[in-house]
Amino acid sequence: MRDPLTRLSRAPDGGRQNPGVKMNPLLGMYVHMHWGYAYPYAARTWSLEDWRAYASGLHALGYNLVMIWPLTETMPDPPTASDVAHLEKLGNVITMLQREFGMTVLITFGANTIGNTHAAEYPFETRPFFRTDLRLNPADPSAMDRLMRFRASLYRYLAHADGIVVIDSDPGGYAGSTNAEFTAILRRHLKLLRDANPEAMLWYWLWVGWESYNRFWEQAEKGGDAKLEVNPSDWAEVVEDLCTTPDDPWRLLVCWDSHRQLTERLGVEDRCVYFPYGAVEGEPTVPLTNCDPAGVEKALSGYPWGRPYLGCMANAQTHIVQLPNTCLFTHFARGGTPEVADLAGFAEKLIPGQGSLIVAAWQALADRAIEPARAVAEELLRVPKRELPHGEFSGLLMHDPTRFLDDLALQLAFSADLSDFAAAVEAGGDGTREMRGLVASWRAWTERTRFVDAYGGPVMDRLHPALRTLRSPAVDAVLADFDNWRNPAVRNGIIPRLLAAMGE
Repeated sequence: MRDPLTRLSRAPDGGRQNPGVKMNPLLGMYVHMHWGYAYPYAARTWSLEDWRAYASGLHALGYNLVMIWPLTETMPDPPTASDVAHLEKLGNVITMLQREFGMTVLITFGANTIGNTHAAEYPFETRPFFRTDLRLNPADPSAMDRLMRFRASLYRYLAHADGIVVIDSDPGGYAGSTNAEFTAILRRHLKLLRDANPEAMLWYWLWVGWESYNRFWEQAEKGGDAKLEVNPSDWAEVVEDLCTTPDDPWRLLVCWDSHRQLTERLGVEDRCVYFPYGAVEGEPTVPLTNCDPAGVEKALSGYPWGRPYLGCMANAQTHIVQLPNTCLFTHFARGGTPEVADLAGFAEKLIPGQGSLIVAAWQALADRAIEPARAVAEELLRVPKRELPHGEFSGLLMHDPTRFLDDLALQLAFSADLSDFAAAVEAGGDGTREMRGLVASWRAWTERTRFVDAYGGPVMDRLHPALRTLRSPAVDAVLADFDNWRNPAVRNGIIPRLLAAMGE
């Protein structure tokens, strides 16, 4: 980073360094657990050793902050055995990250969401969010007491984390709820912190705004044309309230220019981490490796260089396939330029001897190429998989280079078939032959990852316009469910439905 900040930082042995020591700013990765899919693609499924491996790679790249969403919002009261096992594991993960890697660790909560009566029917690792969440009314004192009692019982497993993060929208919200009610929820989390860990921080994650999000959901629940209209006064009311108690341990995650402008106006920039959400990977997305130096650099161009920010943070959904952008994020966050970004050197330290082939695969995925992608996929499949060497960053692969190379080959086949189908339809063909290939390669990748839920991002952008031109009633019916905010649960398991419709 260009401007190291004076801050309290965790030393590698878990102790605190003395104030006044010049340290690099926080550089973080958000580990997102919303979607339940296969090991090792979904972070829900990681063991303690998997976490250690991934953290070793992050640490080697310079990351020193990890934010985790433990998905307590789908846990029933009382929690199931799989929930308790998950929380106990995460408690050990927090300790490991702090003591072995000197990392700051944050835990994320939705404001007012818990598991519903169906939540206990599913094990934690595969529990679908939209079928098992329940939003409690922030205006109901008994509901809020219930929320905080239950949350305190879960938080005791995680209380040694360095902070709690509460977002002002997804997941959460309640039609008609006010910013004052959201602020009250924040302050109740602050009390929870003080009771369990007086040294921890409360982080307010500014996103679309509490009342704006609630108006959106109110429109959706009424069956109207739901449109999200953001009102900056939502953030202002909440942050201004926090500013009335400046000695309280609170911090801010800011994502947009309008967030930054507010914090500058209120003089609280020294409490902020910049969080350009989606710079490494959007969510929800079909797992597919992104390699976008220009996009990552642009996302970080909003970082307020020279201002007293605490640092910045990235996010990903399928962390072990998003390695190039994970590397690029730390490069640009430290003030690097495109001219000296060394993905080839990074790839060589993932699997020594295979760096050029790995970069060729990333480039073919980025270019959305057809024939180059097929050629690189074939070359990847010819690599002798026995005893592939490990490099400095191999922890990011969960120490499984064979799986990583096979994953690249499957992604290249899927991406090439997707481009082939889209090009055929754009050229005026019916895409029948190309669709057969696409269905086959997508099914193969889906069988690997088991990611079956709704998605946006690059696959939607390339595929859905082409599908809509075919005017297939079966396909159109599935596509309509992607936009069904009145009942989001219909999007769980939607990929097999779409593949079946395409297969017709």
